[in-house]
Amino acid sequence: MGDWLLKIALPLAIYNQTGSATQMATVYGISFLPWIFFSLFGGIMADRYNKKLILILGNLVSGILVLILAILLSTKTTQIGLIYLIVFFQSSVDPLIHPSFQSILPSIVRIIKLSRPTHPFN
Repeated sequence: MGDWLLKIALPLAIYNQTGSATQMATVYGISFLPWIFFSLFGGIMADRYNKKLILILGNLVSGILVLILAILLSTKTTQIGLIYLIVFFQSSVDPLIHPSFQSILPSIVRIIKLSRPTHPFN
């Protein structure tokens, strides 16, 4: 939930600081670019490495970057280039950890507790 709130709050914070709709739209666009570049690598990582570790490290890095963004936005001087860069890095975490998040359930739940797909014509 926090990730999606960030995607809404960050452009609004940029607009509040700069008054520029262009910069607001740019930061919003930058937050979605990493999905194009890194989704495939996230799937590779989920297949090859420990999913739990990927999730822990990814969320830790994301939290640190959000903290840095909060500090930058709380200062009176707006360093928009630095904010763009940190937004890109922070947004890059999600496509890298999302495949691990989507595929970790079978590794933490016993097989007997998982539901089996049923076919409507059986």
